[in-house]
Parts: sequence; structure tokens; C-alpha cells
Amino acid sequence: MGLRALFILSISSGAMAYTLKKPYFGLVYFALITYIRPERLSYHQLAKFHIPLCVGICIMIAWLINYKNLSHIKNTSKVILCLWGLVFFEALSTFTAVYSKAISFHYTQVVFKIVLFCYLMTKLIDSKKKLTHFLIANLLGVAFIAIWGFEQHFRGNVRLEDVAGGNYAESNSIAALFVQFLPIFYSLIFIGTKKIKIIAGIMTVILGTDIIFTQSRAGALGGIIAMFAFFLKLPLRLKLALVIVFLMLYPIIKKAVLGTEGYIERIETIIEQKQTGDRISIWKAGIAMFKDHPLTGVGQQNFQYISKSYCDKLGLETGSWWLGDAHNTFLLILCEGGIFAFLFFMFAIFFYFKDIRDLKKIFSKDSNLKKYVPFVIALQSGMLGFLICSMFHSYPINENFYWFLVIPGIMKNIYYKHINS
Repeated sequence: MGLRALFILSISSGAMAYTLKKPYFGLVYFALITYIRPERLSYHQLAKFHIPLCVGICIMIAWLINYKNLSHIKNTSKVILCLWGLVFFEALSTFTAVYSKAISFHYTQVVFKIVLFCYLMTKLIDSKKKLTHFLIANLLGVAFIAIWGFEQHFRGNVRLEDVAGGNYAESNSIAALFVQFLPIFYSLIFIGTKKIKIIAGIMTVILGTDIIFTQSRAGALGGIIAMFAFFLKLPLRLKLALVIVFLMLYPIIKKAVLGTEGYIERIETIIEQKQTGDRISIWKAGIAMFKDHPLTGVGQQNFQYISKSYCDKLGLETGSWWLGDAHNTFLLILCEGGIFAFLFFMFAIFFYFKDIRDLKKIFSKDSNLKKYVPFVIALQSGMLGFLICSMFHSYPINENFYWFLVIPGIMKNIYYKHINS
């Protein structure tokens, strides 16, 4: 084992030990290593240690050990309840899985772990300080991936494939991640200190450029809609500032688009409707799949193994023997988990935007919190952009999506705790 691996292992060991004393620190560290994965930094020498899993276990143990000493903040959001409903019906789909119960059980466990982490977030993040630390960990992780991806592009990794590990290894996944964080980084220009504003401005440029580098058409569409939604919700003064910044950055954006090999050609495939035949066939097969299994679905991650057979049965033309998943997160959850899993998923999204609306009302009326309104708008716009990306690709187990679903509710919890005290 190399020195780098030993150094990372020692840091992780120390972090796990400290987590037993300060449970919320484990949440922060887990968020960071979800993006900056120890096994990748150590050239997979630490893969056998399963550090993220060990950190997660330490968080759970620490929560149980320190349960009586925690503040037990009251939850005011229904998002986490909806996510538990999603887990329940996805677990139920395992018993009726069409292709493989083992595969379905495995991925149900993955979703369960993510939602359990979200639940622990609602219990352990009970102050502005703790929430800030958790958000910083996410921002640092995404910034690391973005800067690394920017550098990798000029070293030959044109579409940033496998720059990040885990669920962000594929270029479309990393594009969706950047889309979600693009307005968040940009909002810091309006609410941060001078140094933070400069860093946020630089990261906004890098994230936007990286989205172009991935050549993800869904990422481009999601990024445009996210920033446009952010623009619409801003006060007039900040709208003018955004327009000025865009005009200043236009030459860079134009150069990035025109200078990225193959990007214009990929955009033209949308206009000319090329390379979309398989996707449309998959969506039609998915609808037929849901009609056959409306209540409990076909089982988690079973869609990809039976989509081709459904296309053949329906007489749909496809250009490949392997079609993969649904290329649509909503359709995938509907087909694999059934109608009830889909409804709980949609309810979680609905209550997320309800929490956002509540926060905007609260912050607009409070003189001490009014400056954070752009950040709340950025959370809303970033999630909207990510959901747009999810309409063309499948992200059912991307941690960042679920974590940020519960963030507005946690912000409400902290606010009401402060008011009541």
C-alpha cells in the first residue's frame, strides 16, 4: 500500500473515530467522500476497505449512542415520509421481480441506505452551523470534480468520462450533477464574502464549461432551464447583474461550444431526430411494461434486462441488441416500482417545492434572512434543471438528488427551532 493510500486511510479512520463523538461530522465527511472517493484517490488500493460503508455504519452507531443527548429537532417537512414510502414499495417490487429478485434486492438496499442517510440528516443537522458545514462539503466535492474534469478535458478525456466515481462516472450523470450546482454556485456571488464571490464566479464558469465539455444534450437543456428559472425569480437588480455577467462570459461560452469536438454534431442529432429512435422505442416499451405490471412493477434495475424483449414483442425498431434502462428517471421508477412507488416519488418532489416556497416566504419577511433568498431560488432552479436532465436519463440512485430533496425541510426545521427558542 502506497503512502497516499495510508494517508487517506488514516484521515478516514480519524474521521470515523470523531464521528462517534460528533455524529453530524460523519454526515459531512460522508458527503465529501461521495464525490471525492477514497478508492479513486488511492488508485483503488482502498477499495477493499469500503470506507463509505464504514463511515455510514459509524454515523448510525453514533446516532444511537448519542440519541439522548441530541436536540431532537421537530421535522416540519413531509419529504422524508414520502421517501420512506418510495423505499417500501420499491422493496415490495423485489418479491415480484420479473428478471432477477437478487438484482432488485441489491438496488433496493442502495435506495434504503440513501434514504436512511436522508433521515439521519433530518435528525442530526439541527443548526445553521451544521447545515453550513454539510453544504460546504457538497460544494467542495463538486468543485473538486469540476476542476479535475476541466483539467482532464485538455488531457484527452474530451467528455469527462469516469472523472468521478460511483454514480457520477458517466458523462451525462456528471453533467446533471453540474446542472444542479450551477445556480447554487452562482447564487453565492450575491450572498458571500468578497473571497467567496470570486471563487463562486470562477466555479460558475468552470461548471458551465464542463457541462458543455460533457456534450450531454440533456445537460445543456437542463443548464439553460435552470439558469433561466433562476433569472426569472431574482429581483430586478440581480437580474441586471446576471445579464451583465452573461454578456461578459458569452465569448468564453461560444468558444467552449464551438471548440468542443463533436458537440455541434450531437446538438444536430436533436434537430434532425437522429439517434432518438431507440429511446422512443424504449419509452413505448416502458409504457407497455407498466401496463403489464402496474402495482408492483418489474423490480429494481430489471427494466434494462427486459426492455429489448418488449421492443421486439411490440415490433419496435431498435438499433442495438442491448437497450439499457429507460433513459427517463420518472418512467424507470414507474415501471420498476409500480404506481405507488411513482406516486411517493412525485409527492417527495411536490413537497420539496412546497418547502422551497415556504422558505422564500419566510426569508423575504425576515430582514436577517432576506439576503439568502437567492440561495433558496438557486436550490429550486438547480433541482428543476436536474429533473429536466432526469427526463432523458436515469438517475434513481444518485445521492445528491435525494440529499437536496430534504435540505429545504431541514432549513425550515432550523428556522422554527430558532423561533420557538
